[in-house]
Amino acid sequence: MRADLLRLLPAHPDLAAVDQDFSHLLSSWFNRGFLQMRRIDWNTPAAILTAPKPTTPVASDTAAFYSINNSLPGLKEVSLGNFLIKQVAHDLSAEFPDRHRFVTLSPAPGFARWLSTEKSDRARQLDAALTGREWVTDSNIATRLAPEVEAFAARYFLTARHRNGTPYDPVARFHLGNGASAWRVNWPADTSDHALKAAHGLMINYLYELGAIEDQNEKFMRDGTVAHGQQLAQAMQHLNEEY
Repeated sequence: MRADLLRLLPAHPDLAAVDQDFSHLLSSWFNRGFLQMRRIDWNTPAAILTAPKPTTPVASDTAAFYSINNSLPGLKEVSLGNFLIKQVAHDLSAEFPDRHRFVTLSPAPGFARWLSTEKSDRARQLDAALTGREWVTDSNIATRLAPEVEAFAARYFLTARHRNGTPYDPVARFHLGNGASAWRVNWPADTSDHALKAAHGLMINYLYELGAIEDQNEKFMRDGTVAHGQQLAQAMQHLNEEY
């Protein structure tokens, strides 16, 4: 029903109040109490299973979350990702005590648009260089540009805001609102056409520290404080020193 409603909204904006009711109802239904965790292994149906062949286990202390997808249009903006990430982190830490670091490898879908609006000469030069895309096939150019990309990426994740005060990046809003920290930027990372257009190939790790999630969430919600790692702090300092 909500999927049908969403298709009608552009032509019937007066139905927005009905959609708000749907969103509230579905958010209350799809909560952590109804979440069922199912491991994907060799017993998983072939329609779902695309896992690689198993290899010899190696010592590791980190688990990386790559993608959370919702395939149902009617559940748009009804978030289960918060519950999912935290539940998986707790389950993995219980099963594998040595794995105590939990990170995402996340896109930065607003970075290219944001950089194009920055007014400084330095930002314009970087935007032109990244838009030219010579760095995609020339590792020497990518190496030269990397410090600048990291510096402006740090500014983007730590300071870029909409007029309402929320982070400019939609993925950042989700993870920071969950209590994660902006830990490390990765560039070049995703060089698919979509990622090049949206983020110039930039990706970021958000770190979920189970003992710090609640405190970081509270600070973010209260005054917009973005918890972040050393790499972003150093990159931001370098950018500030240059201006």
